[in-house]
Amino acid sequence: MDCAGLFSLLKSNQQDLALRSTYGGGFGRKLILTDRTTLLAIGGEAHSRETCHVSSRTEASRDNAEALFGITFSTFRFGTLDIDSQSVLFPSLTDPGRFRLSSQSSLRIELIRNFTWNLQLYENHDTRLPINAPKNDLGVTKSVGWTF
Repeated sequence: MDCAGLFSLLKSNQQDLALRSTYGGGFGRKLILTDRTTLLAIGGEAHSRETCHVSSRTEASRDNAEALFGITFSTFRFGTLDIDSQSVLFPSLTDPGRFRLSSQSSLRIELIRNFTWNLQLYENHDTRLPINAPKNDLGVTKSVGWTF
């Protein structure tokens, strides 16, 4: 059993979030641990503070106590392929029936000697936002990079 910590900041124009800060901690257990692959399960408690755009000039803030249940996966193959993925479920303790899901995944492929192609996918879902806004914020980022 290992200790785990979490800290994240989120700004979402799609969900009218000016800022959601989340921090928490708990315990994790390594389900798979090899020289190339790791799978970790996490459970604990978190606190979030949300500031939402109510109108063009006003914002509303609220605090939430939440449980957290997460899974993290990471693998690499022969130095040319990296896959990382994390999903965390946040059932609200202060607003029963509300659930948030935060998920990020990335794929990095080395094309030619330190020249890489990257694909990142994220999803933020909230069953009960404090304001009338879309429940999902989904995005994809593609990039190329050079490591030295």
